Parts: sequence; structure tokens; C-alpha cells
Amino acid sequence: MRSATLTSDFPGLSADRTAVAIDGHVYEDASQYPVVRSAAIAPRFFETFERQLLRGREFTPADDVEAPRVAIVNASFAGQFMAGADPVGGRIRPGRDKTAPWLTVVGVAPDLYLAGAENFDPAGVYVPLAQSQERGVGLAARVSGAPLALSASVRAQVRALDRDLPIYAPNTLRRAVDDSMWAYRVFGPLLVVVGMAALFLATIGLYSLMAFAMRLRMREIGLRMALGARPAHVARLIAGQVTREVGIGLLAGGAGAAGLARAMRAMLFHVQPGDPFTYAAIIVALVLAAALAAYVPVRRAIRVDPTVTLRAE
Repeated sequence: MRSATLTSDFPGLSADRTAVAIDGHVYEDASQYPVVRSAAIAPRFFETFERQLLRGREFTPADDVEAPRVAIVNASFAGQFMAGADPVGGRIRPGRDKTAPWLTVVGVAPDLYLAGAENFDPAGVYVPLAQSQERGVGLAARVSGAPLALSASVRAQVRALDRDLPIYAPNTLRRAVDDSMWAYRVFGPLLVVVGMAALFLATIGLYSLMAFAMRLRMREIGLRMALGARPAHVARLIAGQVTREVGIGLLAGGAGAAGLARAMRAMLFHVQPGDPFTYAAIIVALVLAAALAAYVPVRRAIRVDPTVTLRAE
């Protein structure tokens, strides 16, 4: 075993939320208090998860119930609520009870997915486990070799300390995070298939609509050609119309897609609702479909003798 620690919440599995007051700020009512993630951790927590503090120090065994109350904030908390000031040395107070003691910030940690896989609200606070009132904690250990192979020896060590202390569900963090993300694995591919089918149908529909619209203008194109219009002039005329119509459709569809994407934010992992690559790929596919739908009939009309086109119409 290379390193071990105790924690109330594991990274990637979502920690509890708590209101926090920042020293120097005035809160007129309860709704103004920031609500952030909170975890109680023992010394060597960041060492066990192979992370280094950005500033300050980690908790030590000296941060017990008799010591001054301290806390560590993560980078998102510092940037969101303590910007413009040095977080280390500042004070925060968990909860909305104004009589509760202040905690002195002794360190700034990197973000470790306290909000779970979604990580919508990554701002978080760590407090020493010895200074908290947590009843249930987890043991995190970094080992060499198969992690679960040490389950029996860990149980034996715990029984040696307290025979009545239970141990539940030993697991690897990777597997625990994978289990918590079952919805992504189930619905993610399904949504991709549905999205690709919708894009395919939209592309076919757009092609058919534009081809039909161009077919209706065959007589007009033939008349223009008969009156001396050059093929390049006709092509530019049609391209301008197609561009206007497709542009209006893309703007309306993009606005609707952006709204729906925000509503589906819970299903997007490491993808922002306004992901530019996704929007660009869809726009390119639709524009190519519209261009092809306009190009094929116009090219055919331009090559045909105008008198033949007019006679057919």
C-alpha cells in the first residue's frame, strides 16, 4: 500500500452540498449564500489521489478537534468567490448559522469532480475529518498491483481496531465511477443513433425540398437562358436564393438546438451544450445537402436547350 486516507466523499461520486459564508461579504437573506460541495477528509488525501495543492498546505494530524478550525477550498471556489484576494488566510463559515465558528483557509486544491461526473458546480470546500461530525467515511488506498486483493487484510486491520466497525462494498474508484455513469453508457449511444438518424432525415428532406423548388423554376431558368442569360449568372442567382433560405433555417434551428442542448445538459459529459464542433459538423452537412440539391437540377437545366425546356413546360 503506497498511501491511504479517509474521506466522507470520493472524487467523481458527488459530494453533499452546503451553504457557505465568505468573510467580508454581507448576506441579507438565506438565498444569497453560495451553495457549494463539501467533503471531510483526513491527512494524505491529496497525496493518495496524486494531486498537489496549488497553494498552501494539506491537513495534518495536528488539525484535530482541539486545533483552530481550518479548511481547504478548490480552485473553482477560489476563482468564483474569493477572486481578487489571496484565498489562503481568508475565512469561510459553512452553513447559514451566524454563530458558527469561522474556518481559516489554509490551502487551495485543484478541482477533483466533487460534483460528480457532471461537475456542473465544481466549487467545493474540504474540512478536516477530525473537526467534522461525519458518521460514515470511506477508506481510499493507492496500492501496487490488484487493489481488491488487499480487501482481506484491510478488513483484518479494521477488526483489530474495532470488531464492531462494519466495512461495506470494497471497490475500485474506477469501477465505482463507471457504475455511477450507467446512464451515460446506456442513453449516450442511443442519443447518438437518434441524432444521426435525425440528421440523415433532415438532410434527405432538405435535399428533396430544394430539388423540388429548383424543379419548379426550370421554366424560369429556360426563359432566362433563352433571353441571353449566361450560365454563371443563373448559378449565382440560384445560389443567392438557396443561401438566404438555408441561412434562415440554420439560424432558427441553431437557436432551437441551443435551447434543447441546455435542457439535456445532464446527459453531456465533457461536452459543452454549445460545442462548436458538433454545430459546425451539422451545419456543413445541411449546407452540402442544400448545395447538392440546388446544383443537380440547375446544372441539368443549364445544359438543356432553352427551347426544349420551355416546350416541355
